[in-house]
Amino acid sequence: MSAEMQQELEATRAELRRGVLELPQETAESTAQMRRVIVDQIEALAELNRIVRAPWPRARCRGAGAA
Repeated sequence: MSAEMQQELEATRAELRRGVLELPQETAESTAQMRRVIVDQIEALAELNRIVRAPWPRARCRGAGAA
């Protein structure tokens, strides 16, 4: 019984070691993906800002209100 428990403990320790080593890689991948999403959102906001600041044909807007 003691040998069986010892083997289970060793297996658990080995699994924990693997998990600890894999965690930083998974974290790095997740962080990189989040950064890509944020960069895409910033680019979309910048494009929206350019559209909003673009010169509009304001004469048409004023002309329509004056009629």
